[in-house]
Amino acid sequence: MNALLPYTPPTITRHLHGANSAVNRNRNAHGLNHNVCERIDGVAVADLAARFGSPLFVFSERTLRDKIRRAREAFESRYPNTRFAWSYKTNYLNAICRVFHSEGSIAEVVSEFEYEKARRNGIAGRDIIFNGPHKTREGLELAVSEGAMIQVDNWDELLLHYAVAFERRLMAEVQRFEPQASEWLHSITWQFKADNCPVTGMPPAGTWTGAPVAVSLLDTGGGPGSDDDEPMSELEQDLAQLMAVRDSALAELRSDVPDFAATQPGVR
Repeated sequence: MNALLPYTPPTITRHLHGANSAVNRNRNAHGLNHNVCERIDGVAVADLAARFGSPLFVFSERTLRDKIRRAREAFESRYPNTRFAWSYKTNYLNAICRVFHSEGSIAEVVSEFEYEKARRNGIAGRDIIFNGPHKTREGLELAVSEGAMIQVDNWDELLLHYAVAFERRLMAEVQRFEPQASEWLHSITWQFKADNCPVTGMPPAGTWTGAPVAVSLLDTGGGPGSDDDEPMSELEQDLAQLMAVRDSALAELRSDVPDFAATQPGVR
């Protein structure tokens, strides 16, 4: 690996006046520009116009690859862990995006449309930076499920991010003791107090999206087959009532299923 170059501090060049001003040094600012590009990568512009018509937008793959390689080398010479991300909003033509991806760039998107384009271009969710201030719940849920890097742009979005993370973790915990929960639990309602923003006291979203911690499953106490005579806690009573509602509903739906049995609370 090449040795890192010494750090070069940024410089600011003062604008010049008179004949040396920026506008006077710009040859394109004074009438007809005589420095005409007649060929692109060795192909005559006149031939391209004759074949495809005019106006015509032409992109040089050779130039694109040269630019991204030079930019990457410049940054990596000082910051080895640099990683480039191609901004889809700059140009989301698939051919252009794939050139940058083939040169090692991940994707930066600002909408579900661009997110889906990046996935179709072979970019894994974990290699997508999901930006933009108007993310929908559906788009955020997809990004969370695929491990995308999410740029939170406002407080509403932050709270939505927490809600999605919390509900996914809660459903995972519910399904640990009730694998059929997805068949009968269709929604979750929850709330928290947030008088003013910024909201304080909220744990990181990773608290809910990380790997589940090892915990013992609920022992209701005093249930069928239990020698514990202590009364159930309030939480355990609520859970028992919830399971009873669930069993009643499933019994009506599955009255013709011979092996259907009611939920038996206890350690499994």
